[in-house]
Amino acid sequence: MKAIIIDDDLFFCKILVNFCQKVNLEVLDTFQNPIDGLTFLNENQVDVAFIDFHMPDLNGFDILKNVSNTKFILSTLDETKAVEAFDYDVVDFLLKPVDFTRFLRAIQRLKKSMPVPMKSTEVEKIADQPAYVYVNINKRLVKIALEDIAFVQAKGNYVLIARQKDEDLMVHTTMKKIIEKLPASIFHKVHRSYIVNVNKIVDIEDSSIVIGRSVIPIGKEQRNKLLDRLHLLN
Repeated sequence: MKAIIIDDDLFFCKILVNFCQKVNLEVLDTFQNPIDGLTFLNENQVDVAFIDFHMPDLNGFDILKNVSNTKFILSTLDETKAVEAFDYDVVDFLLKPVDFTRFLRAIQRLKKSMPVPMKSTEVEKIADQPAYVYVNINKRLVKIALEDIAFVQAKGNYVLIARQKDEDLMVHTTMKKIIEKLPASIFHKVHRSYIVNVNKIVDIEDSSIVIGRSVIPIGKEQRNKLLDRLHLLN
């Protein structure tokens, strides 16, 4: 994986470079000027960017708002920014000073959040699948992009469709009908009441997974099935 570091603290940049070398993470460049870092991100393919929150001219959230297709790990001295950081779907939040053990946990979350590589036959199959579904809400068909669905939760005679960019939706249907409409290449049933988008998972524990700021239960059998399909970098 390829990384960059955007932090006006040169000493901390050197620490992160050293940590990245220990886990074989390639650092393409480091930037003390956030504007230069933002320009680089918009002109190059970068897997992950380590970004300091407090910087002159642009703060970390300003960069997050203007970059897509890159994972982010945010760092700061201000722990009050942690909750707000996860609203931007960051992989992890590092509170300075950061030791190597805490850095490793962030890297594990990063690896778990990376897309699952697929065989060519799987890619061809997905190419035939729609990028969206329609749901019936109060006799009105609402179009939902599959990539926007974080997870689906059973709620009695309804299901809650939790979305990342738009408001959540409550749909009068069953989990069985929903899972029949969602492609198995992207979605996985982890519990009788939950279906998750595997590309949105940021952390997996023994009995739960984390998507954004939501903690979702997962049984042992389903956890093993989920781990089998994920691209684990051990």
